[in-house]
Formats: sequence, C-alpha cells, structure tokens
Amino acid sequence: MNATAQPPDRPPSLLMIGLGRMGAGLVRRLMRDGHSCVVYDVNPDAVLPDPKLKLPLFQKMNRAKDLAQDDDVEGAAKLLQSVVAEDPNIMDAHLTLGNWLVRLKRGEEAIESFRRALSLKPDDDIALGNLARLYLSRGRKSDAEDALRVFETALSRNPKNPQAWFQLAVLSMDMGDAARAKHSFVRAAEENPKMGAAWIGQGALAFAGSRLGDAEQMIRKGLELEPEVKGGRYNLARVLEARGRFDEAESLYRAELSTYPDHGKARFNLAQLERQRGNRAGYLAGTNVDAPGDHAHFAPAGQCHGRNFVGTDVAIGRRLHLLRRRQVDP
Repeated sequence: MNATAQPPDRPPSLLMIGLGRMGAGLVRRLMRDGHSCVVYDVNPDAVLPDPKLKLPLFQKMNRAKDLAQDDDVEGAAKLLQSVVAEDPNIMDAHLTLGNWLVRLKRGEEAIESFRRALSLKPDDDIALGNLARLYLSRGRKSDAEDALRVFETALSRNPKNPQAWFQLAVLSMDMGDAARAKHSFVRAAEENPKMGAAWIGQGALAFAGSRLGDAEQMIRKGLELEPEVKGGRYNLARVLEARGRFDEAESLYRAELSTYPDHGKARFNLAQLERQRGNRAGYLAGTNVDAPGDHAHFAPAGQCHGRNFVGTDVAIGRRLHLLRRRQVDP
C-alpha cells in the first residue's frame, strides 16, 4: 500500500512512501515517531510504476493523435489499439479509441472500448454517455440501463461532481425517465449553483410537461447564469413560440444560430416560423440543411470537457412530428 507521512510540527510533507508487505509495520513506526499517515491504496502488492516505463506508450498516443488530426483516423485507431494491447489500464486511451471507432462506423468495437474505459473509471460521464448512446442507437435499452446503474453506483460514492449529474440527467431524458432526469438536474445545480445548463434542463422538462410558465422561469434563470450556453436561447424560443410570442421566438432562434450555426433544431424551428409567415425560400433553406439531432435540448455534457461526445441522428420527419406536438397555452 502507499502512504504519505508528515511530522506534526511542519506542513504536510511531499514525501511519498511506497510500501510493500512490510508496509503495516512501517506505518506503525512512523506514527510512533510522531508522523500522521494516510493510506491511499490498500493493495499490499501495489507499487508505483516507473514513469519512464510509460513514456513510449504516451509517445505512441501522441503520434496517434497527430494522425487523427491529419484525418488518418484508421491509422490513429490502429496505433492506439497497440497501446491498449500493451497496457489495458490507460483509461483515456480506451475512451479516445472508442471515439475514433465511432468515426470509422465500427460501433460494436467502439462499445467495447467505452465499456473498458468505464470499467476503469465507473464515474466518467463521457464514457458513460458515449456507451449509453451507442446502445440506444442499436435498440439495446436494457444494456443502456445497466450502464446507467453502474454509473449511478459510482456517482453515489462521489456525489460532488455536477457534470456527472448533468450527464445522467441528459441520458435519462433520452431514455424517457423524466423523474430521474429532474432529480439529476436538481443535483447538478446543487453541486454547481453557477451551472446554467442544469436550470435549462429543468426548464426543458417543464416544457415537455406543458408547464410553460415554470419552463420560462427556469430557462431564464439558466441564461442569467450562462447567457450563451448552447441550447439556452433555443429552449426559451420554444417556450415563447408555444405561448404565441413569435417575434421574440424568432429573435432567440437567430441569436442561437449566430453563436452556434450548426444547431440544427434551432434552424429547423426558425424555418417553421418562416413557413407560417409565407417565406417559402426561408422555410426550404431551413428544412434542407443536414442538421445534427442531439436529443438534449442544451449543450451535450461532453462539450464541457474537450473530449468527444457521441450524438445520435434524428430524421427530419421525426423532428417535424415532435414540433407539431407543441403546446399553445401556458
């Protein structure tokens, strides 16, 4: 096991002590001599790896990332596969490999990479999100539920991670579990009171439940905290459109698109307003765009990490079906 030791008469020491089978006796002697010891790792056979032994692997990972940046994703994935074959305990290698396999449309292999990443770090929200969405895209809802349960168990042991709660909320919405989504959004806001996206998520749930007054209030609170968070103005526009305030809704859709030109749902909804006003050219321009269809009505959690986040596509017809279910009364 590993421990840190510090004498009582000075600040915490930087001394790291690697302890083997004689570790328990050493801890007792340190404490007898006036040191305080904190045990990190209870595995008696654990040793700290020599960083020099890992250097070649990290160099390989960097070369793989360079290949991916040069659009040789196939070569990058092959090189990273050699890394995880040599050392299967590098969590970020599995996560990055999974992202690249998704780009190569090798979904089943990507699932295995994300599963291994999650097994190494069960509370990693990006690994969970990518794995669950791949399961859902293949109709494997029970597998997605299993992944969420593992994640919830890990989160219960470290409940201070607002991003993890947010990810759980987004996935719960995707799976139609509004109660779990609401609880998770509330927890995310509790752990990070400045997370506007958590309030916007609660507003999206209120909108889905036809509670337009609550939805507007929550989304506006979220925008006060994060004025340009992706999906914030889009969600407020949906609420105002449902309440018949079309000019305000149009302005918000355009504001969303000025910051996020690839927000397909905002562009599509704006096109519907154009159609209602007789602007056929504007309507066709909006509906013909190849718009991404992420299920969340706010920024995907992965956006906050600088790591790739797997989205899912929704057909134009499906989006139109959802849009036609809008409420018109508060």
